[in-house]
Order: sequence, then structure tokens, then C-alpha cells
Amino acid sequence: SIWMLLVLVLDVYKGKEINISVGGRRAFYKWMAGIVSAGALYAGIAMLPFKVGNSGLTVKLLPFYTEAQVVYLSELSDMEEAEMLAKKMSLKNKYLPAVYDVLAAAAYGRNDFIKMAEYKRQSVLSQKYNTEVYERYVLLLGRGIIQAHERGDLRTAAELKGYALEIREILADVAKSTDKLAWEIRDKPELKLSRVTEEYLKWMIEW
Repeated sequence: SIWMLLVLVLDVYKGKEINISVGGRRAFYKWMAGIVSAGALYAGIAMLPFKVGNSGLTVKLLPFYTEAQVVYLSELSDMEEAEMLAKKMSLKNKYLPAVYDVLAAAAYGRNDFIKMAEYKRQSVLSQKYNTEVYERYVLLLGRGIIQAHERGDLRTAAELKGYALEIREILADVAKSTDKLAWEIRDKPELKLSRVTEEYLKWMIEW
């Protein structure tokens, strides 16, 4: 990372003093340079735990370091803590799939299937070329519909079917908006669900 690079190039003991004087403000610029150097040093040291597998400590020391937060989020076993962290992360970055996956899982655990669908939909839209994400989305919607029916909550079941109906439209829109050149390269986008998932989706919609 850029912070580690800055730390590595710091010449703490043998560096030469660089005199910067603009309009008699030499002391101010030296002071600012010192703050920047100290900040870079702190950031580099704070990232070391993450590099050796302790993402939790780095998150505490550098709460703005997104990469460490995503890893730490995936490692948390306490769903309440994971949900709190995911909500904080969603305020800063609305395009992190891991955040919405955790929020969807937490909502599912509370039997809040509508929130689950909303969060999982956001996860899908933030990685719209990953068909595995669509398939997991279909599976979660199916589980929600089944449990809603078992509770006699036909309104929730109907809303979840609405989310299910939208999936093919999302895939069609992604295919339509994809540049034509993308279909000519070797690794073409794969925007088709598996046969099993298609059958499951059909069953949900027709139920």
C-alpha cells in the first residue's frame, strides 16, 4: 500500500534537512512536514497487524482502512457486532458487497425477509456480473418465501416474489448495457443462471 511505501522510504536517522522557506514561513512548513511523516509512520505501523493476519487490531488503529474492515467483517462470528460494523461501513462506501451480505444475513436471522431482500439486492447490483451472487439471492428469497408461507404471512411472501420476478429483468438490463466488445473477448460475461436455479426461480414465481 501507499502508506507502507511511505514508511519504507522514510530516512529517519540519516536524512538531510531540507530548508523550505516561503514568505518567512519556514518553521510552519517544517512543522507540517513533520506531521505528514508522523502520520505516514503511524499508518504503516498500524497496517502491520493486518499483513500478518490480525485484521481486528488494524481496524481499531485505522478505522478508515476499508480492506482490513472487509476482511475483519468476514471473520466475525458475533452477528450483532458484524451488523454494527457493516452499517458503519455502508455509510462510507455503498458499493461493498460484503457489507450488504452481512446486513442481509442479520436481517434473515431476525426473520425480517423484506430487509434481507433489500440488502441482498444491493449486493447483487454491486457485483452484477457475478452469477453466483444471483443464485445465492434466489436461494435466500426462496427460503424467505417458504418461511413466510409457514407463518401465514402472505403479504411478505408476495413482496419477496416481486424481488424474484425482478431478477431476470436485472440480468437482461446488465446484458443490454454491456459494451458490445465485451461479448467478443475470450472471457465473455456469463449472465445465465444454472438450470436448477432457473427451475427454482420459476417455482417461486408460480407458487
